[in-house]
Amino acid sequence: MKIVLACTLALALAGCKKHAQPTLPQIVDSSTIGGGGKTELPEATLFHSVYRYPGHANQVHAFYAPEMEKRGARRDGDTWVDDNLQHQGDFGSSGFATAKDPGRPGVWLAVQELPEATLIDVWESVPKAQ
Repeated sequence: MKIVLACTLALALAGCKKHAQPTLPQIVDSSTIGGGGKTELPEATLFHSVYRYPGHANQVHAFYAPEMEKRGARRDGDTWVDDNLQHQGDFGSSGFATAKDPGRPGVWLAVQELPEATLIDVWESVPKAQ
């Protein structure tokens, strides 16, 4: 009995590896509608999500502004950009982001208001624990 319990505990602990998780909160009342999921890099995990929000773009910017400013991102029109994450391409799945320094966190967020909803495109680079 002790051997079975010890083996079970060892297997459970072995499966408890810490994986990087996105740290930017999802705005309340939004739903995930797409994105590229995550890309594992040697130094970081790059997360991509697209959210659908029933409210207006100014509400999205008001929600994210304090967090983005805390992270050193600046607003440029309907996009929040920090100095580490570079975005190329269009909104949603036709775009791509890369980190200049994968060992540092990075974030890029774009907001697009449509007649039926507001879309939020989020890229976040989260360094892996060393």
